[in-house]
Amino acid sequence: MKRYEGRREGYAADVSVNDRPLNPRLDLWNHSPTGFEWGYGGSGPAQLALALLADHFGDDQRPLSFIITSNGRWWRSCQSGAGRSPAGKFRKPSRL
Repeated sequence: MKRYEGRREGYAADVSVNDRPLNPRLDLWNHSPTGFEWGYGGSGPAQLALALLADHFGDDQRPLSFIITSNGRWWRSCQSGAGRSPAGKFRKPSRL
């Protein structure tokens, strides 16, 4: 099982998967060239959501369609207080 972890280093939000830096996947969509972020609805959280979904699904097209249709609702439902989430929580809801 993959383990995703986010931590803040000064003003930078760093995210890792199994202790390796998460690829931001700017090649799929460049929401935020300045990096990941969380805690609000903006370009940094959108880039993080895209990167998490692309890594979890191992697919380039599926995350793009999911982010475009349900970004805000998905992101709120997967936040965890400790900044960690097991891979099993990243499943598309049946209806939004």
